[in-house]
Amino acid sequence: MSSSFSSVEEKIQTLPPELRAEAIHYIDELVKRSKKRSSKSFRCAAEGTLADLGTRYSSVDLQHKALEWRGA
Repeated sequence: MSSSFSSVEEKIQTLPPELRAEAIHYIDELVKRSKKRSSKSFRCAAEGTLADLGTRYSSVDLQHKALEWRGA
């Protein structure tokens, strides 16, 4: 793997300065993209804790209760 890094570094060094900056910018964008893909999705600790309410209340019942709590 280190040989491929040195090969990339050598290729970048052969570029004119303006293209060298563009190549580095492109590599930075690739790194950002790979971090986005590998980052874990958000998970709520309370997820599913109210699941049993679905068997006792309909969504309309819950909407009415929410309006009641808001004082609307």
